[in-house]
Amino acid sequence: MISTITLDTYKQQIGSGDAFNLSDSFNGRVGDEQVPLVVQFKERGLAQQFQDGLVPFLSGFVGSLDENDQVTTETGEAVSYVGTSDDIVGLGRVKMNLPGTMFPQEGYFYGFLGLQNADGKRVTTFNIWFHVYNGNPDMFVNKAPFRTELQKVIDSFNDLLASSKGTFSASMNDWKQQVTALLTDLNGDYAKVQATVNLIQQQLTTLETQIKGDGLMTQNDLTSAMQTLHQQFNDSLKEVVDARQPAGAANAYPTIGDRMDDMPTGKEFNDLKNNLQNLVLSDRHRLTYRSVSVGLTPHAGVRQPTADFEFKHLANMGASATFVVMLNVNDKNDSNVQMPDDTIISKAISESTAAGVSVTMLKPHIGVSFMDWLDRSTYEPRDWDAFWVNWQNIMLHYAGICDANRIPILCLGCEQYNCTDASMMQKWGTLTAAIRSKYPNLKLTYAAVGDEYFNEQHAQIAQYLDFMGANFYPSYTYKLVQPGNAGGISIDELARAFYTANPGKLGAGNTRTYHEMVDFYQEKYNVPTFVTEIGAMPTDDGLAHLLSDNEPAVASDPTQQTGRFETPALAMEAFFNGLAQNPNIIGFAWWSVGYPFHFFNALGDSVAEDVMQKYVKGGLV
Repeated sequence: MISTITLDTYKQQIGSGDAFNLSDSFNGRVGDEQVPLVVQFKERGLAQQFQDGLVPFLSGFVGSLDENDQVTTETGEAVSYVGTSDDIVGLGRVKMNLPGTMFPQEGYFYGFLGLQNADGKRVTTFNIWFHVYNGNPDMFVNKAPFRTELQKVIDSFNDLLASSKGTFSASMNDWKQQVTALLTDLNGDYAKVQATVNLIQQQLTTLETQIKGDGLMTQNDLTSAMQTLHQQFNDSLKEVVDARQPAGAANAYPTIGDRMDDMPTGKEFNDLKNNLQNLVLSDRHRLTYRSVSVGLTPHAGVRQPTADFEFKHLANMGASATFVVMLNVNDKNDSNVQMPDDTIISKAISESTAAGVSVTMLKPHIGVSFMDWLDRSTYEPRDWDAFWVNWQNIMLHYAGICDANRIPILCLGCEQYNCTDASMMQKWGTLTAAIRSKYPNLKLTYAAVGDEYFNEQHAQIAQYLDFMGANFYPSYTYKLVQPGNAGGISIDELARAFYTANPGKLGAGNTRTYHEMVDFYQEKYNVPTFVTEIGAMPTDDGLAHLLSDNEPAVASDPTQQTGRFETPALAMEAFFNGLAQNPNIIGFAWWSVGYPFHFFNALGDSVAEDVMQKYVKGGLV
C-alpha cells in the first residue's frame, strides 16, 4: 500500500530548525528502483492547482547525520530528482517514481521536497527527511558509480579539455550553460553554493593554465570568455537571500562569494546556518507586533498585573503587552464615558519595564463598572454630539500617554458597531486629524468586531487608520479537546477556519473568508490588519464556542488558575500557521492573561505558554 503524505504550501507547524519526518510513510533502500513517493500538495487547505507547468522535485543529501542532526555535503552524497507532468495524478497529488540514484548509500535523506515551474524556479519547498536502508539483494550488482550533479559538471569539464581545438568554443559555451543551470538549482543553499563555486574556480584556474600552454584560444578570447563566465556566476548567485543583510539593502553583499568570505567559523557558523534555515528557507511570514492583552481596571475585585507573574511570563514567551484600559458607562446609552485614574497605567508600565516587557498598544474598552461587562456592539449614546466631543478628548489624552511612554499604537475604540456606521465617518476623520496633528508618529487602529470588519460600510473607518483592527474568534471545530489532545485534532483541520466564510455571522450577503477580507483592506485602503484580539478559553469546548459551557472554577489565587491549556495551544498553532501567514497581517494581541481566557499559570504546566514561546520567542511568527 502506498502512503500519501499531505503538505500545505502555506506551511504546517514544525519546531525551529526541524524538518518534516516522512519516515512513518516513506523510506528508501539502497539499490531500489522506481520507488513510488506519493504526495498530496494543498494550498490553504485546498488541492494544489498545477498551473504554469508546476512539477515536483526532490533534492538533498544521503548519508550520516552531523552534530545538528542534518546531512550535508560533508557527511553525505548529493542526490536530486525533477519530475514531469506525468507525475501529476490529480486532486493535488503527485506520484514520483524515484530512481536508484536517489538511494546511493545507507543513512538518512535530508533535503527539500517541493514544486518548481517550467522555468526551473522553485515555487514552494519543505525541509524533509527519511531513512535510506541497507540490505537490498541487488545492491552489490556491478554498475556505474553514482555521480553527483557537481561531479557530472566536472566530468564534462575534463572532457572539454580533451576536446579538439575546432570544437572548443562551442564546448565551452555548453559547459557554461551546465554550470549556470547547476547554480540555479543550488539557489538558496549556501553550503552547496560555496562548495560549487570553490570547485569551479579551481577548474577555471586549470583551464586558464591549459589554454595558455596549448594555445587553444587567443588571450583576448580567453579574457572575454572569463569575464562572461564570471558575470554569469554573479547573476546566478545574486538572488540568494542573506538573512542578516537582505538583497536590495544598501549594505547587502553583491554576491554569495563575498558573503561567504565574511562568514564566521565554528559554532557561530553553525548558528548562522541554523538561522538561515529558519529565517530564509522556511519561508514564513514574520509579524511586526506580537503581543498579549493585559487588562487594567480600578475595580477592587481584579488583580493588578505584576512583574513577578503576568509580565514574567510574557518575557518568557518573548511577547510584548497590549494594555486594555477599562472605561466606564452606566448603561449602553450613557453618553458620558469616564476614564480611570492614570495610575493604573503608570503602575503597569513600571511593572512591565521591571520584567523587560515593552508595551505595543493602549486599547481602551467601554464597559460597566470599569469591567468588560457590556456588549459594545449595542452601545448607542443618547447624545451623539456630547459623546463625540468627550471621545475625542479621551483619545487625545491616551495619545499623549502613548507618546510620553513610547507606546507605538493607540486603538481608537473596540467593537463599537454603532459608532462605525457610515454616517459617523466624518467624526472619525475629525478625531484622527486632531491626533495626527499633535502626535504624527503615533500609529492608529480600531478593534472591529466581526460584523464590523466584514461589513464594507463600517469598513470605511480604515481610510483614517494605519492598521485595520479585528477581533477574531472563529469556531475552529465541533470537536472537544481531550487531555494531551488525545483525540488527535490536527492543526491543518483547525486552520481551515480562516479559509471559510459564515454569512450568517459576518454580515448579510458577505461570502468573503478571513483571508479574503484581510486582502480586501490592503487592496482597497492600503492598510494591513492588526488582529487586535484572538484567543480561546482553556476548556474542552473552547475551539467550538467563544464562551464555554464548561468554564473552570475560579481559583482563589489567580496565579494558580488551571485549565485545559491544550485548547489555546491548538488555537495558537492554527493562527500562527494559518491566518498569521497572510502577508497582510502585521501583528496580533492574544486574548488574554486573565480569566476566563487565561493560558498560563504559576504552576508551569501550560503547553499553551510553550507554544507561544516557540513561535514568538523562537522567531517563527
